[in-house]
Amino acid sequence: MSETCTVCSKPSTSLPQGLKRCAKCHTQSYCSRECQKKAWSVHKKECSKLAAAASKLIPPPPAAPEKGSLDNPPREEIIEGAQQICDLMAELSREPDFLVVLRDMEVKNPASRGL
Repeated sequence: MSETCTVCSKPSTSLPQGLKRCAKCHTQSYCSRECQKKAWSVHKKECSKLAAAASKLIPPPPAAPEKGSLDNPPREEIIEGAQQICDLMAELSREPDFLVVLRDMEVKNPASRGL
C-alpha cells in the first residue's frame, strides 16, 4: 500500500521526490509545503507529544565523535601522520629489496592495489 499525503491524500508514487515527513515527529507525510502549512494549525497541537512518544521508541542517533578523538583526529595530526608515512617510504626506498617488499605486500593484501 502506498503512503499518501496527510492533507490531500496524494499517493507517494505519483510524486517524483516522494512525500516529505514532519521534521519533528516524523508521523505526518506531506506532498508539498502548501499541504504542510494547511495541516499545521491542527498538527502543531499534537506534534510535540508524538515526537516525545517516538523518541522513547526509537533510540537517538549516535553522537558525533568529539574533536580530537581517535575517530576524528585534528587536521594537524592527519598531516603529521601523512608526513611520517612519506618519510618512512623515502627511507625504505633506499633499501635494495624495497620493490620486492612492496610486491610481496601487494600480493598479501590485494585491496591495497586500489590505493
